[in-house]
Amino acid sequence: MNTEAIREIQQALRLLSFREPSIPRVVIDGQYSHDTKRAVSVFQQLYGLPISGGETDPVTWDRLTEAARDASVLTPSPLYVFPHEQFRIRIGEQHDSIPVIKHILNTLSLRYNNLPQVGYGRVYDEATSEAVRTLRSLHDLESNDEIDAALWELLVLLYNRTTYGGSDSA
Repeated sequence: MNTEAIREIQQALRLLSFREPSIPRVVIDGQYSHDTKRAVSVFQQLYGLPISGGETDPVTWDRLTEAARDASVLTPSPLYVFPHEQFRIRIGEQHDSIPVIKHILNTLSLRYNNLPQVGYGRVYDEATSEAVRTLRSLHDLESNDEIDAALWELLVLLYNRTTYGGSDSA
């Protein structure tokens, strides 16, 4: 088997390994190594193919290229940033979701003049609180400066409309 064909096998296996963690990640180097054979064997087992000691026979090749093609057009996995509906962030607190929230607020502030820039970082500071109060007021949400599920849903709605089409006013 030539180096280019081996690279294609390795690329397909690597792509599939991100969707199916039991497929070992292989290095795309054009060498039919022990790691590549092991990944082919796992793929064959997962897809109900005859296990051929890690060799890529024509049936495996066809199924591997088909699976890789299907995997490359799948919908991207969602990123869950807001932990749960009871979660609250209060001024002065730090949380991993705050940089994402600040990014959304900063993006919205470029489109809506009534929203201030909030900077970046992991701390829920006064500038971010001011933007939160503004959004809550404009959208008839409970008047406070907490980041909660209702505010998160509003941020996502406005961000998606602003960056991916549609229109809305802040």
